[in-house]
Amino acid sequence: MGTSELKNMNIYIALGSNLKNPEKQIIKALQDIAKIKDFAMIDYSSLYQSRPLDNMAQPDYINSVCQIKTNLEPFALLAVLQQMEQTAGREQNKKKWSSRILDLDILLIDNKQINDKNLIVPHNQMLQRNFVIIPLYEIAPNLTIKLCKKQLLLKPLALKLMKSPNRCKRLYRPTI
Repeated sequence: MGTSELKNMNIYIALGSNLKNPEKQIIKALQDIAKIKDFAMIDYSSLYQSRPLDNMAQPDYINSVCQIKTNLEPFALLAVLQQMEQTAGREQNKKKWSSRILDLDILLIDNKQINDKNLIVPHNQMLQRNFVIIPLYEIAPNLTIKLCKKQLLLKPLALKLMKSPNRCKRLYRPTI
């Protein structure tokens, strides 16, 4: 992918935290993303509260999704987000689905598909996660997600997840 091809691409990033004042962590991360010179913040969702995956004995998570545009290559974007996680205090080698100060995941890069051991786009588990789909739907209700050779409309999936008893709870839209 050339740099000029990426300038107008919509990139969606999921944010999550359940340690050290999670609301503050997510708001700060949104503010930091908005300040990065290589990024243009297009939109961001409200904050949502969700239960840990598999009902693990952890504090609830606070989640959000943002949309940016950038001229960075996908792996450079990943490096920037991982550096943000480390700066916030995230330990990289913790157990899967463990509590974390900050988790930043690239969900979508327009209709691009990447399948690498370090980066999978579209995010391979996003469709099962109401705390990703519902905030994403808030900022991109007409989004179509390209998966392999099929296209999936976000709206029906989001509306179905909103009716789930385990759905995430909308808190508020912060000012950043």
